[in-house]
Amino acid sequence: MTRFTARFTILLASLIMAMAPPAAMAQDTGAQLLTDANKKIGESDYAGAIQILNDIVTKYPGSRAIFTARVNLGLAQYLNGGLDEAVKVLKPIPDDTSFPDELRETAGIYLAQALSGVAAGKPEAEQAKVYQEAADAYGKFIKAYPKSTYREDALYGQGLALLFTKKYDDAALSLLTARREFPTSPTILQTLYLLGNVYSQKAQDLIRQNKKADAAAPLQEARKVFDEIVKGAASRPDILNDTFYQVGEVLLNSEQYAEAVEFYRKVRPSDQIIAILEQQVGDIRKRVQAEPAKFRELQRQKEKIEAQLSRLKTKANPLLDALSKISLCFIQVGKHEEARTLANHILGWAEKTGATLTAEQDKFLRYVRVLSLGLQGLLEPTEAEYATFKEKFGADALADNIGLIVGGLYLQGGDAENAIRVLDQALVDYPDGRYKDDILLQAGTAQLRLGQYDEAIKRFTDYISKNEGKETAEVAKLNLGNAMIEMSRYEEAVDTFRQLAGSAKTEAVKVDAAFRVPFALQRAQRLEDAAKEYKLFADAHGDNPLVANALIQAADCQMKLGQVEPAIATFGEVVSRFPKSEAAPFAQQGIAFAYLNMQPSKVAEALAAFDKIVELFPENPLAARALIFQGSALAQNDKADEALAKYQTVLDKYPQSDVAGDAQLALGRVLLGRLAQLGNYLSLTPEDKKKWDEQCATLVANFQGILEKYPDSGSVPEAVNELVKLQQKKVDFEIQNWDQAGKYFADLAQKLAGSPNVKTLLQFGQAGVAFLAGKQADAVKIMRAAYAENTAVVLSAEDFDRFGLALLEAGDADTAIQVYGRLRDSYADDPYAQANAAFGLGTAYLKKGENEQAEAQLARLRKDYPWSEKIVVANYNLARSIQEKDPDKALEFFKEVISARTQKPIHDVKADATWRAGEIHLAKGQANEAAYYFQNIDVLIGPAAGDKAPLGLQKAAKIFEDLGNAEKARECYESLVTLYPKHPATEGAKERLAALPPAPAAKKKK
Repeated sequence: MTRFTARFTILLASLIMAMAPPAAMAQDTGAQLLTDANKKIGESDYAGAIQILNDIVTKYPGSRAIFTARVNLGLAQYLNGGLDEAVKVLKPIPDDTSFPDELRETAGIYLAQALSGVAAGKPEAEQAKVYQEAADAYGKFIKAYPKSTYREDALYGQGLALLFTKKYDDAALSLLTARREFPTSPTILQTLYLLGNVYSQKAQDLIRQNKKADAAAPLQEARKVFDEIVKGAASRPDILNDTFYQVGEVLLNSEQYAEAVEFYRKVRPSDQIIAILEQQVGDIRKRVQAEPAKFRELQRQKEKIEAQLSRLKTKANPLLDALSKISLCFIQVGKHEEARTLANHILGWAEKTGATLTAEQDKFLRYVRVLSLGLQGLLEPTEAEYATFKEKFGADALADNIGLIVGGLYLQGGDAENAIRVLDQALVDYPDGRYKDDILLQAGTAQLRLGQYDEAIKRFTDYISKNEGKETAEVAKLNLGNAMIEMSRYEEAVDTFRQLAGSAKTEAVKVDAAFRVPFALQRAQRLEDAAKEYKLFADAHGDNPLVANALIQAADCQMKLGQVEPAIATFGEVVSRFPKSEAAPFAQQGIAFAYLNMQPSKVAEALAAFDKIVELFPENPLAARALIFQGSALAQNDKADEALAKYQTVLDKYPQSDVAGDAQLALGRVLLGRLAQLGNYLSLTPEDKKKWDEQCATLVANFQGILEKYPDSGSVPEAVNELVKLQQKKVDFEIQNWDQAGKYFADLAQKLAGSPNVKTLLQFGQAGVAFLAGKQADAVKIMRAAYAENTAVVLSAEDFDRFGLALLEAGDADTAIQVYGRLRDSYADDPYAQANAAFGLGTAYLKKGENEQAEAQLARLRKDYPWSEKIVVANYNLARSIQEKDPDKALEFFKEVISARTQKPIHDVKADATWRAGEIHLAKGQANEAAYYFQNIDVLIGPAAGDKAPLGLQKAAKIFEDLGNAEKARECYESLVTLYPKHPATEGAKERLAALPPAPAAKKKK
């Protein structure tokens, strides 16, 4: 709470009252000493006055002046800063009827003022009790002396004491009474200033209790009072300066940040105000000498100003406080850089000039640095600055929101583990902090992200049980329902959301819970029920922003149920009811796709729906995408010219769109089709060859333009792939050689080196050319160098696969695993890429001897992508990996490989699979079956099987011999000798043929 110093008005009537006539006094030493003491008080020599007054009380207890001396002793001690001594002296006097009534009155007011002074010097935890004593003392005085000349001071002092006991309404009543009774008082500005602060402090307390709505009225009253002071405080720069600061506080708490900054900027530094007040004190001293008749009035003014001077010389520089609050205003309006710059400037200025910041100022400015970094989303700098802050100030309550902010940044970045680490530490540091509830809920959310559903449910359940009835408990119930969904506990989730939708006190939570009922049903694949609930929600919640989303989800359920026409109607409802919403363009896009997904597709209606996106939402990013979808639909329906027009519209109308590169790629692919229609270059006429060259040059320029104009586009990898194919065609058509094709990519990579990703992709294009030219070693070398320089690059799916295959051939399984992992993660929605990734990972793990992981990857390929031709090699690899531990299962896989039909022959794989099938049968004692497989390597594959064919015949013949089947043995040996005369096994076959009994004579036909 801001500290206020009471307006301790020093009325010197007590110095001249209750004194004997001059003649009598001349014979009373105590009275004479009292005159000396009073003089010293008038000269502000309070220590000297105390010494004299102590002498009177001690040595002259029978003096007529003893009563006045005791009162003035308490007064002098108070003025000299001995507040406890003053209280001790003054406390018994108001109730001591032996004192004259006027002295009891004086003692009563100074006792209350001294108690306020004592309270101000206590630790904050002990202040309220002593301030209550002061307030009671003022109340007793006001009741006993309703007509006292000190009444204004008593009402002011009572208001101040009650403020510090947080009895704001009672404090305001005292000050409003003073304002009403003393409207023209010279001290009315101080009364008004305190009244404004009472309203302001009441509002701040309500805000801290999350009662912002209730705070509006006292904030408004505070502003009225401070505005009144500003109009009439020209003669009191100290009060005006404090008022500027307090108006800034009112505006800050009213969230009027720009206006608050204006008033904070009006605050002047202490030394300027002190200089003005010291000049005023000097002027009053001169007037006292020149106008002795006004001594009493002028002395009161002087001592009021001196009290302000004392306060200003001991309190923090208000300018630094105001600048600190300006930095906070900057944060509130999102000017985080400006806030941090201002805080750094003040800290740097203090360090450079040696100016002393109070501990509170230093702490607040360093907190601003941490807070501004956190709210700006700069995670690492925030953590580093926060660590420095904690090292200096520990777990100070001011920073109890930083853990919540840092945890939130980790969550936004997808790092839930570190989010939980930070949030749990925040709960340790601030177990009763202002943001404890938010931290608990965010930690539960982090556990949801990590899939720690049991832990999240436990956290939410525990929290709910301890905070039932709070708004935050309702939020926890929402998260509890979400956790249940993730654990497939759909019915429980639905029940939780239904109950919350009916009982939540907060309207936002009630609506959110109602929306999540159909969401849970949708996740449970109860699509019919979900669609119905989404519709009911939309009917019940009017224009709530969630309604548009609910209708889109309802339409999605309808689409999955095959209810295309109803889905189109639901999407249309979104567009008509919420035309300005973010959902409307997506709904219109949903209509277009629904028409395309019909059986048969309604292309014309789809094109019209896409047209409507461009017409209704021309500035929305979906407009450019709609044109691309239109182009694709037109191209697929052999309307190339119209498709080209749509793509060109994107390039002309939306050149800065994030899909402009996609449009140019699509345009190029349509033109590629036209190039293909020209036919084989080698058989073209000279005129058609010229046309082919021109069209090819246009295409190269088109795809190259994507790299130059849209280097960050996701189409860049595909554009490079198209360039590789064009360069390959030029080689195939003998327009250039492979070296020239490679040089094209090398030169272009150098030209576009300013974009690291484009450069890397072009280097992979160069490697692709080398790969196609059969220069595997060169290709791998280029790929390795490019990838090492830029491992973050996202290659095309084809480049990833080509790189992985090259690495596998080079025996680098570790890097292949990394590359195929990138392929899998970069193209999660591309089934062909996923199939290649599963195959590559399985093969790489197999090469490393990590069979369990290999089996998992290859099994995934078989299960999820059975249409992939790589399944044949995958089956072969999987069979090899399990051959020893599960030969029967391996045999099944080998048989699938043997019988598979592929577009490209894989003789080596089929030959080895057939050989291994024979080995398995042989190991099982099934010799006939084994011999059959060994012989069939030659029968089914022949010389293309390499060594496996002649060796298979040799092995089959030996088995047949052992079985006593000389006829089949002779058949195998003869095939070996005849078909493979130069094979090393042939000589042995000839020997075995000679040793076999002669073949039976063929029976003559009758």
